[in-house]
Amino acid sequence: MNKFLNSANKFNNKLAVKITIIFGSMWTAHTLLVMALAPLLFPELTTIIMYISTTIIQLVALSWIMVGNNVLSEKAEKRAEEDHLKILEQFKMASKQRDETQNIISNIAKILTTEQSEDDENKQIISKLEEILQLVKSRG
Repeated sequence: MNKFLNSANKFNNKLAVKITIIFGSMWTAHTLLVMALAPLLFPELTTIIMYISTTIIQLVALSWIMVGNNVLSEKAEKRAEEDHLKILEQFKMASKQRDETQNIISNIAKILTTEQSEDDENKQIISKLEEILQLVKSRG
């Protein structure tokens, strides 16, 4: 029974989405405009057009459109949640990489400072590494 209900729900959702897309098209807007103007040329169509607009469009199609909008909204929310999780994962990876970079730069600076070298080149490297470390820390 559950399998039948799931199949029926899938079918109903797909149908509602299709109807929502069709009713949201300009072709439907043009068709409804022609239907609204038809009684001006053919007054005998007034009753049938009134029946179509009040019964079929207002009572039936609007509920299909509402269901279709709900289904499309659920899909959009699911996509947004998946995107959010992916972005959050990327942010965590970037933070981890930033922390690792800070550690590497700090370790290099420590190694160069402990060498006790008065070499100007080492002093310049240490100075650059300290600048980079401050830059990385300020962006973190």
